[in-house]
Parts: sequence; structure tokens; C-alpha cells
Amino acid sequence: MTQDNHEKDFHNEIDDAIDNLFGPYSGKTEVSTTQDLSDSVGEEISAPTPVAAAPSSAHSQTDEFAKADEALLSLEWEISDYNIDKARTCLKEIQDKLDTEKAIALAEIFSLMEQIFDAMAVAPQSIPTSAPKTLKEGLQAITITAQSDDLAHIERNLIDPTLSELRSALPNVPKDYTKLLKNNETAQPAEPATPPRQEKPEAEPEPEELTLELPGQPSLVADQLIETINGHISILDKCIAKRIVPIENLFGKTPGYEKLHAIHKELHERMEKQKQILIHALGAEYVAGTTPPMDCPPQSKPEPAASPWDTVASTTWAGKRVAFIPEQIAYDGVPNKAISGPFLPLKNLKKGFFAKITSVVKGALNFYNESTLKELQVPVARAANAENDSAASTENVVIIFNDNQGMAFCIEQPIEIINISSDWTWTPNYDPNTMTAGELTNQDQVISVITIRNI
Repeated sequence: MTQDNHEKDFHNEIDDAIDNLFGPYSGKTEVSTTQDLSDSVGEEISAPTPVAAAPSSAHSQTDEFAKADEALLSLEWEISDYNIDKARTCLKEIQDKLDTEKAIALAEIFSLMEQIFDAMAVAPQSIPTSAPKTLKEGLQAITITAQSDDLAHIERNLIDPTLSELRSALPNVPKDYTKLLKNNETAQPAEPATPPRQEKPEAEPEPEELTLELPGQPSLVADQLIETINGHISILDKCIAKRIVPIENLFGKTPGYEKLHAIHKELHERMEKQKQILIHALGAEYVAGTTPPMDCPPQSKPEPAASPWDTVASTTWAGKRVAFIPEQIAYDGVPNKAISGPFLPLKNLKKGFFAKITSVVKGALNFYNESTLKELQVPVARAANAENDSAASTENVVIIFNDNQGMAFCIEQPIEIINISSDWTWTPNYDPNTMTAGELTNQDQVISVITIRNI
């Protein structure tokens, strides 16, 4: 008797497996890809409870998710108004039946999916071919969240990455801003021709003179706008080359940082896309390497002011007296190996085979783990008139590091901490082509201050 029951259960399990295999696709990969999530979140699929009402509501919710999955699957085959409306309706039903707390957590996912549906309906050619698959990932996140009780863990490990994927599926249609400039040029001259007070003396020359003076004004505005956009393109270039790319490369070759590498790679691609949109909008007016208007040095020489720092680290570099900000100094000493190239690997700083880099660095570099520091290298500053770099490379080295950016200097004298009294005056330097932020002056003493912001 017991064996007969066992065989009956076994046959029932086979029937269920076949029904599941050939029934509507409900995201089989979600069980495998979210196994770790379900383990850490809690009992998402637990043993049958003795409560009689729960299975019916759970079964109803499963049916709704299966319908939504089937609707999204139909979008992979054909993007039509009927399939889009069907998918919208299924998602709306799911959203209306969610708990308030979960509905709030998933509100942005629903909103982004709705925007993708809108783009599909209006301009299906503008969306990427992976958009239907991305929509299914959004539904998968909704399904797991609806079954989970630990929203904090879900938001951190599932909702945030899904939002990033959905945003990347949104179309990004560039706008032709040159048309706006042309419209302004034709529309603005018509505005001044409306003063009613000039109608008393029926002499027409006065209004004509006014209209002759105004066409130059939109041109001036257009020139300023073109200069500003060119400047923004230069800023984007600097941000990509000096901030995004180094960190992206660092995370790319460091084990365990795959997620951060993907985030920076996506950020890099988006900034490149925005840059291309601006270049396309300018057309023939685009000028590479334009200095932004706000970065231009002022016409008048800046007035001396009080020093922004109470202390500076003074030394000699390239035959000139310079100073660094103590808080930005991440290393001060003699490396284990002489500098022999344009970059200094941080692994050359440790004093022995079993020594750690973290024991010799300080400041911002101290927040990196040992494996990251082993792969990190900083550029070595070279003065334009330096002739004995090879000799200087064996002396003391100072590394300044801040905001994920750094540089090494081969100094000629040990660091000396100087207290800056009220006798010292500070003159800032706005030239973007120099490494110095400005000069500290006290009678005949002049110290050039180098900060990480100016490198």
C-alpha cells in the first residue's frame, strides 16, 4: 500500500513537471539566478501552510504573473498595439494588487516599463532590440519582490540593477538645437515692432531704425550659446578621460569589482552619448578643445588674499620651491624600486616581499584594500625644464592623492611643514594649463602650491 502511494506521488510529480515545462513561460531562470537571494531573504517558497485561504490568493497572484510573462513573450515575437495594451493591462493588475510598501518600492520600475511601452507604441524603431528582454527582467524583479519580505535586501541587490537595465533600454532621441537657434533668430526681431506709443506722429522712419538695430542681438546670444556648448563638450572630455576611464579600468582588472566596473562602464557610455548629441547639435560650429567660459582666466590680475590653509608641506621640486597640502599627501619616502617610467606602481612602495602597501600609504589611499593598491599606479610629474629626472628618481618621492586621482613627484629635499601666519598672502592661479593652484608670498619668499585639483 505504501509503495502504491509512493508511485502515485512520483507520477504526479512527473505530470506537474511536464505541465510546467510545456505551459506558459514564467521565468524559469528566476529560480536559479535568485537562489542566493531567496536563501538570504527568508522563506519565499516554504512548505505548505495549514491555512486554507493562502493557497488560493497565491495561486491567483501566480496566474497574474504568468499572464504578464506571456504578454511580454508575445512582444518578443511582434511589437503591436494589441500586444502592448495586453502587457500594460497585466502589469496594471499586478501593481493594483501589491502591498502598499512593495508598490512604493517598485513604483519606478513600473514607471520605466510604462515609458518603454510608450516608446514601443510611438516609435518602435527607436528602442533597442533587447527592450522586450529587459522588460522581462523588470517583471522578474517585480515577481521576486512580491514574494519577498526583506525589501531592504531586495532593493539593494535586485531593484537597483534592474532600474539601471530599464533606463538603458529607453530611447535617447537627439534634438537638433540648431533649429532652436534659427527659430530665435527669426522670431526675436519681430518682438520690438509692437510699441503702440510710436503711432502718434505718423512718421515711419523711427520704427524702421529700431528694427534695424535688433537683428544683431540674437546672433550675439547664439554665439554665446555655441561657445558655452563647446565648453561643456570640453568638460565632458576631461571628466571622461581623467575621472571615469581610470576608475573603470581599475575596477575592470580588480577581482570582485565587476558590479562597480559595469556601473562605470555604463556611465562612460552615457557621457559619450551626451557628448555626441552636443557635437551633432553644433554641427559645423563644433570646435574641439574649446576652453569653457567659466574656466577662462580673468582679465584683471586676482587680488592677494589670506591663505586658505594654516599649514603647508614645503619642499623643492624641479629646482623650484613648492608646497603640497598635507591632507592630500598619501606617501612620503623612498620607494623600494627606482622610478623608471612615466608611471609609479604602488607595489614598488612596500619595503619587503611580505610587507603590505597599506602600511606605507596614508590619506585617501588608505581606504583602498591591498589587492586594489597592487594594481594601482600613478603618473609621475615631469617638469618642462627638468634634465636630471633619472637622478631625481632615486630620491624622496611624494604622492598626492584625492578624489580618485593622484600624481607622484620626485622631490629634491625632505618635506618641511610650514605654519602659514597672517604675514603670508595668497594669490590664486586660474590658468588651467599649470599644475599650481596659486602662490603664497611673504616679502621675498614665494611658494607655488600644487593641489590635486590642478593636475
